[in-house]
Amino acid sequence: MLVHIGLSALVLMAGLCGKGICEGSEQAISRLEQAVSEGSAGGEDYVALGHAYLATDERGKARRTFQKAISRGATAGGYHGLGLLSLDTKGEGLRAMFNFRRALSENPTFAPAQYHLAVAYLKMRPLDAMGAFEQVVAMDPAHKDALFQIGILYEKRGRLDDAIAAYRDQVAVLDNHHRARLKLAKLLLRRGEVAEAMGLFEILTTAGGDVALEAYLEMAALSQMAGDFGGAQRLYKAYIARLPEAEQSVFQDISLVASGPELETYRDIPDDLKAEMIRRFWVRVDPTPLTKVNERLVEHYRRVAHA
Repeated sequence: MLVHIGLSALVLMAGLCGKGICEGSEQAISRLEQAVSEGSAGGEDYVALGHAYLATDERGKARRTFQKAISRGATAGGYHGLGLLSLDTKGEGLRAMFNFRRALSENPTFAPAQYHLAVAYLKMRPLDAMGAFEQVVAMDPAHKDALFQIGILYEKRGRLDDAIAAYRDQVAVLDNHHRARLKLAKLLLRRGEVAEAMGLFEILTTAGGDVALEAYLEMAALSQMAGDFGGAQRLYKAYIARLPEAEQSVFQDISLVASGPELETYRDIPDDLKAEMIRRFWVRVDPTPLTKVNERLVEHYRRVAHA
């Protein structure tokens, strides 16, 4: 019985698992290896198995499996896989481009090979990258990343209106492309379209990871600039709470702002007493002690985040 896992689904799974071996990829590898050992696997199954090996960093197995895929007739997918192996290997950029071109010669509409050829151009022939990414969009108008890369290239050239349009298009075809939405929000902010930018940042706070952190920070700075110190303080605290513990401590460290005897005391007291001293310090320097907001603390957060 033929065991076949769609390549696009497997690649997505591998991306979600990162470089580690997640449960899904282990099961996929086991099933595909069984099909290979039984002689029931076709060329596309070898391609899928090669991507699974690549996702788990078994590069030798991946190379042999992609070569086997080519011999079994899955030429475009096999050469694309070989190109991926070279793409992130120092000194093999030309080999990567050669294999991506071989994949495209076998299947001129194979968008993944065109996309990764464009990525290789970013490293080797940056002036050709724009046209290469535009070709990806011509092949696959709903590509998951090509429009975003086009937006970055437009932004680098100072063509901000074109960059905004590209980022909008990327979000339109892939709503969870958080980096495109973040880039779009920042460019809109530069153009003074604060309300739309703020709305995009609010969406991004639910995205998780670095994107959410950047969104919280941008929103905090906007609130502070608008004189909404209460909102700014809440947003900075939300930002800080999502940082690794070591980074959070930098925001709490009053040795950056205390001086004289107060600084000496802070450095000398036991760690379990420092939290109370920090609280009292910020109460003392609060310019509006009768309100719930500490404007001086908000400015401290802004300065530390900027630094």
